[in-house]
Amino acid sequence: MPKYAEEILAAVTELQQHPKAEQVFLEMKREHPSIALGTVYLPPPLPGAGKRQSYGGEVL
Repeated sequence: MPKYAEEILAAVTELQQHPKAEQVFLEMKREHPSIALGTVYLPPPLPGAGKRQSYGGEVL
């Protein structure tokens, strides 16, 4: 798993809205002062992200 991927996802979830990258960056900066804004803008993909899933016969 990429270094910050899970934490970025958690920060987005905790904000309970569709945050801007700057909001996620500021949230992450509290715990990780050396994080770069680019890490939040272009985080590595999470495992399984973008894969097609089948639910009850429908492929999504």
